[in-house]
Amino acid sequence: MNEARRLNQDPDRIRRLRTEAGLDGQSLARLAGISKSYLWQIEQGNANASPPILGKIARALGCEIADLMPPLEADSAGYETETTEPAPAAARSA
Repeated sequence: MNEARRLNQDPDRIRRLRTEAGLDGQSLARLAGISKSYLWQIEQGNANASPPILGKIARALGCEIADLMPPLEADSAGYETETTEPAPAAARSA
């Protein structure tokens, strides 16, 4: 994958949430109303999911769209910027 490409979603988070929900790719794709191959591309970081698709996946997983997106952290000027590391569990439950 091209490192310069920005994804709307965090593939690792989607895969982890799907696994934690006890779903395989086919089941999540069916619940979200998307094809299994499209979900696989999203989870591999080969496809950039649109906000409506992220909404479908989030509803199927019982979470918020923000839970599927790359985490944000404050930069030195106080603005939030993208990071590649998942937020600590305490921050997600706040």
